Amino acid sequence: MQRLTAQLNLTPDQQAHAKAIFKSSRQQAHALMPQLKQEHQAMANAVKSDNEAQIDQITQQNSQLNGQIRAIHAKARAQFYAMLTPAQKATYDENLKSRVSHMRKRTQQPAGE
Repeated sequence: MQRLTAQLNLTPDQQAHAKAIFKSSRQQAHALMPQLKQEHQAMANAVKSDNEAQIDQITQQNSQLNGQIRAIHAKARAQFYAMLTPAQKATYDENLKSRVSHMRKRTQQPAGE
């Protein structure tokens, strides 16, 4: 939150709203963690028993759960973005573009560099 506040010059009202948005998102995602842990343990058991059908089934279930978690976070970012002023949105977009570019460069570097 501090980084966003500094980068985007968020007002105190925006900060409070953003905190509420991200807190809700964390709580929703956290509620799915027990299920994610169960799937992780089930996958470990399926691997140990060499049960390919179960591995496939758990992988599908896990994909759905991870998709739900990604959706929760994406919806929170959408709510946050919607509350920004046009100038803040431009800064946010530029920062995001810069982070994505930096990550692409990192993943394209050969190992050991």
